[in-house]
Amino acid sequence: MEYPNELSQSEKEFLKSHNVLPEQVFNAKGFSKSEYRLKMKAEGQIVAFNTTPCNAAGHKLRTRSGHCVMCNSAPLGFQKRNDLSGYVYVAGSILGQVLKIGFSNNYENREYHLNNQKYGGFDDWKVLIVLHGANGGNLELQLQSKLRKYSTSREYFHDNHYQEGNELFQCSILKVIEAINNLESPFKIVLEKESTEYKFRNLIK
Repeated sequence: MEYPNELSQSEKEFLKSHNVLPEQVFNAKGFSKSEYRLKMKAEGQIVAFNTTPCNAAGHKLRTRSGHCVMCNSAPLGFQKRNDLSGYVYVAGSILGQVLKIGFSNNYENREYHLNNQKYGGFDDWKVLIVLHGANGGNLELQLQSKLRKYSTSREYFHDNHYQEGNELFQCSILKVIEAINNLESPFKIVLEKESTEYKFRNLIK
């Protein structure tokens, strides 16, 4: 499949350099931002062309949210991650009394990697729940957002320097299950282990 002829050579080169496929671009000519945003989301497209030129340089490539990707490509990477099919996992550490919510293309190795790097400073991680969704990255963000008031972080040493362990939540696994039951995006549960030991005290901010 080729890029649409309406795209300039510089636009085609930009899209190629950021691994955006021809089928992931949408011709927004004649559509308002709210209209092309809905159509793009329904069809899994991430870049619109023939949009209103940006104020900075007159670029016409935008994300679904209307950001100029040629001026700032960061939202493009964020959007691509959100649209990835994959697994959202919930892992727990009894030593740390915390839960981790993350995203992976292969959840089966997450437990090993978390313990191998002592994520957050702990090496007793157990993957308790795994969800699969067509928009796994977005599913992860939804779940984390619902639990934001319990979010916390832990500093740990890995790869010869200190790192900040984010994606951590100090709350009971029951709070996570409640949040999962209220997710808007479709998903299926592919793993659910016994988790009565992970009813941690909820962080109060």
